[in-house]
Amino acid sequence: MARKRYVWDPEAPGILGKGGMVEVSTDYQQPAHVHYVIPDTPDYISPVTEKLVSGRRQRRDDLARTNSRPWEGLEQENKECERRKQYAEQKFDRNLDEKANRAYYQMEPSRRRHLGGD
Repeated sequence: MARKRYVWDPEAPGILGKGGMVEVSTDYQQPAHVHYVIPDTPDYISPVTEKLVSGRRQRRDDLARTNSRPWEGLEQENKECERRKQYAEQKFDRNLDEKANRAYYQMEPSRRRHLGGD
């Protein structure tokens, strides 16, 4: 009786769904697993600090330190600008509400009654 060889196939139908052992020939060679290494980014001069930025880590640090973000095109920049404007407006409104409430509750009760509150 000839010897049989099996390998795992994630797409083969198995007992519990997908994934199971499939029979292969005895001269079967498994494909090599190659890892892809992302090369580091080229050095450049930061447009904000005018210092040399070498690599991804320094780029992240430079962007965080200068409160910058990577350029993603004019359309995306306009969306980000609108998002930041809305955030600033909401923050201003919350601050204004907080100060108005604080001023209201620091008033004498008779004045608050006059305004229609308590």
